[in-house]
Amino acid sequence: MSAAAVVHQQTGVPITTHSRPDLRNGLDQQAFLRAAGVDLSRVVIGHCGDSEDVAYLRTLMDAGSTIGMDRFGMEHVLPDERRVAVVLDLLRLGYADRMVLSHDAATFSRVTPPSWRAVHAPHWHVENIPRRIVPMLLAGGASPEDVDRMMVANPARILTPA
Repeated sequence: MSAAAVVHQQTGVPITTHSRPDLRNGLDQQAFLRAAGVDLSRVVIGHCGDSEDVAYLRTLMDAGSTIGMDRFGMEHVLPDERRVAVVLDLLRLGYADRMVLSHDAATFSRVTPPSWRAVHAPHWHVENIPRRIVPMLLAGGASPEDVDRMMVANPARILTPA
């Protein structure tokens, strides 16, 4: 993380992290990066999609970071319906500008080979968000503008070097 902070300082590129929401260590990541002089608005705290702790997620966003509502399709960790419910709750609270959506799906993994995924995580693939998640969000009350913000505008803002 020290190297990421230095590179960020020198280039303006964003930082995205892996976190363990069950440990709430996104807060530790923010504290470390803030102390290293990183602008938290240039940080995506990853794997927040594994959490239903809205207070924790709001704390991360209120401190300035964007949260990665990622790992859609990893229903062995948290079902997509519950992930969508959290995103919808946060949208209703006005956080559309602080979330990005992702599936965090690899095309191949030795840890989760296709035979395992077919049984345990059949929706964990790159088509899940456009084919299942976006319709679920829209049916739940998200606007097309909310979806565009989370999937296009926010990533563009974050990935544009400062």
